[in-house]
Amino acid sequence: MSAMQEMEPTSQTMTKEAGKSPPIPLNERAAYTPAEFAALFGKEPTWAYRLAYKRKVKVIRELGRMMIPRAELERVTGSAAEYVPNETSRARRKAAEALR
Repeated sequence: MSAMQEMEPTSQTMTKEAGKSPPIPLNERAAYTPAEFAALFGKEPTWAYRLAYKRKVKVIRELGRMMIPRAELERVTGSAAEYVPNETSRARRKAAEALR
């Protein structure tokens, strides 16, 4: 093998160098794609896009990419309230069951 052949990068080394860096873990990101944001809530990406288009979550739109800041994730999860079933609904269900 000549010295010139040793210096030439192979296609394998070029893809490693030019390839993407390893992904940053979700808990360390400053912003999320709509698909990632939705996945954190166990929802489909369409759900996140709908929230963005209705302006229920703030979105960063730079360089042709839509990103949802981590602050929005924290705001949404921080404003979540504990689920308390409606007592009138429970009474209606019991009345309906009694009629059956």
